[in-house]
Amino acid sequence: MEGRKEVGSIFGGPKKDEKHEFWQSQPVPQLQAKKKEEEKKDNVDVNKGREEEKKEGRDSVVPGPFKKLTADDRVLPVPDHIEWCSWTPDQCQGVDSPMIKEVHHLTTITDTGLGFLPSKELLEWSLKMPGYKFEWFIGFREKKTNILKGFISGIPCTIKVGDATLNLVEVKDLYISNDYRNQRLTPLLIGEITRRVVLTGCHQAIYTSAVLITKPTASSKYYTRALNVAKLVENGVEQIKDDTSINRLMDKLDFHNKNMFRVYSDKEVLRRLEQRDVSIVRPMLDQFLSRFHMKQEWSEKDWEYFFLPRDHVIGSWVLEVDGKIKGFCSYTILYASQVKAGVLYYYCMDNNNNKNNNDKNNNKQGEEKKKDNEEDEDEEESLKNLIANVIARAEQEHGIDLFMSLDIFGSKKILKSLGFQPTDSDIHYHLYNWRVGKDLTPHDVGINFV
Repeated sequence: MEGRKEVGSIFGGPKKDEKHEFWQSQPVPQLQAKKKEEEKKDNVDVNKGREEEKKEGRDSVVPGPFKKLTADDRVLPVPDHIEWCSWTPDQCQGVDSPMIKEVHHLTTITDTGLGFLPSKELLEWSLKMPGYKFEWFIGFREKKTNILKGFISGIPCTIKVGDATLNLVEVKDLYISNDYRNQRLTPLLIGEITRRVVLTGCHQAIYTSAVLITKPTASSKYYTRALNVAKLVENGVEQIKDDTSINRLMDKLDFHNKNMFRVYSDKEVLRRLEQRDVSIVRPMLDQFLSRFHMKQEWSEKDWEYFFLPRDHVIGSWVLEVDGKIKGFCSYTILYASQVKAGVLYYYCMDNNNNKNNNDKNNNKQGEEKKKDNEEDEDEEESLKNLIANVIARAEQEHGIDLFMSLDIFGSKKILKSLGFQPTDSDIHYHLYNWRVGKDLTPHDVGINFV
């Protein structure tokens, strides 16, 4: 499958071998440093002790900030033909806006490069959270036309990385109009939002990209699962090979006739998440996320805002067995032409086994380790059935044609068992002005941004 185009990163992407002087000056890990680390590892003498490696600087990086950031009270200067302004999602007019169609980096992952776009409702929901700061919605407009030509946004966010809790900004929705992309305005937008964020006392940020400019904190891959095969073929999302037919392809990709999952019985009620469920589901999700090295945290108010169901935005479901909530699964909704996609968001099962991926099974042997492995398999099967039943309900009630998911939360095995296929599109997580101390895998990531 074709990956996102270079413009498909929140911070763009350099051409091959192009130097990126701006990013080389920023407090983020550099790709060159990654290459040097790999060269050092290749040259390690296996007979040398750990103490000698520490002396030679091969020990893990200590987690923490790169430096303390400072900021000026004055806005950054811009070229004479443009001026700073604020912007709101209302100016983008949702899916039909040429501006949002240009910001197709939000999710472009299919064979045809079909870009899945947010509805106006989803765009507003993802930005106007409780306590959002309007001064972090920064744009520039053309003076002679008063037309918005570029913008960037940020929202408050709390994450936990190892033992450190970081109150930072999630930077998102960077956009520069095609006719302004060669004027080096990206560093200005990033510099201005950095300045405004630092003035509030915040010195870290998190963002995602689809291309590599700097060394990422972690990387993940998009997987897709066709549901409405005929519609996807009609819209060029799925291709029919010469040696097959539409009927064979539909049989091959049929989500319901492969015995891939167990359909819930009448005693297992799958219903929409309601306000009364929050006090049960929120700690359940927190416990699930606690096993990951990097995870997001929410206040109660923020949790309700981001997870209660909303039309055209998010579907959230709970599994109720004998009157008790046993599972939770949610997805967001995107659009592309005539195709409607669901994107797996957050999910969890009620599980008293509060494991932690960082030290799981390290000190366990024999029967204890075997029991843990069995519990892992049981939870994996329960999560697979929950996700599958929610996908079936999303197809039935929301008309979802295609489902997508990142392979975070340690979900790769579940996704493959449900017929999800890997794409060529990767999402890279970056922390600004924070050293994590070790390389993270998708299995370490408990953050799923919209």
